[in-house]
Amino acid sequence: MTTVTVSNKLTEILASFGDLQESVNTAVQRYTIEQITNKITELRRKDEEFQKKYGMDYSAFAERTGEDEEFVNKVEADISKTWEADLADWEFCHHGVEDWTTKLQDILPNDEITLLSEAALAEDWLNPEEDKAWSHLQQSSS
Repeated sequence: MTTVTVSNKLTEILASFGDLQESVNTAVQRYTIEQITNKITELRRKDEEFQKKYGMDYSAFAERTGEDEEFVNKVEADISKTWEADLADWEFCHHGVEDWTTKLQDILPNDEITLLSEAALAEDWLNPEEDKAWSHLQQSSS
């Protein structure tokens, strides 16, 4: 266990909500969740930038650059001569999302995991591209 000093002003306020230790733990937990969520959002944003730039997801790009010399030559000629640096950054983003998500799941209460999962699905599914992709089903059911 680590000891942290909290200002007297804050301890007085937190103590008014009940058990001081529980209040501090809850505050630190919420702050940590917020920071991890921000980190995941930033890593996903960077991952999406690489997907747009190279026209595929990380796994497909890593596999193709590892196996297909003709593909590598095309990437170097048409997209970026620094694709190897991009691949390293992309790998960091891709695995970072997985790692931070695991850390987040470790500190979240089960009911909050469900809420965050719903929010993540909404973020992935509630967008114009998805609406367009599924529009043929909406038209046929009308």
